[in-house]
Amino acid sequence: MSMHAIHAQGHHLDELLPVIELWLLDGGYQVTVIANRIDGVRLDQRIRIFITDYAAGSLLRVYADAAFLDALKRHLAEKRLLSYRFACPYCNAQVDLTAAKCPTCGAPVADAP
Repeated sequence: MSMHAIHAQGHHLDELLPVIELWLLDGGYQVTVIANRIDGVRLDQRIRIFITDYAAGSLLRVYADAAFLDALKRHLAEKRLLSYRFACPYCNAQVDLTAAKCPTCGAPVADAP
């Protein structure tokens, strides 16, 4: 299990923790929350997330594989708690997950990732 860092600018523990906890529960994880730490277990998969608040937002230290990290980023972006960008499938420009079309080529990309 490797560690990945996510910066949630303008959002803090009290916003992030319940959103992540419910998402994990809905995903079939057994969840334990202790202060600023979330542990999740599902089958053979174990994850751990530490949330540290700073004046400008929070740092999430996510101990999980890359697939879980990507799913977490997408979920937080859908909840408007994180900006998440992906490559446009048509022109390869960076597009925000919440955009309906690419700002560079104008192609519809809302359902692309």
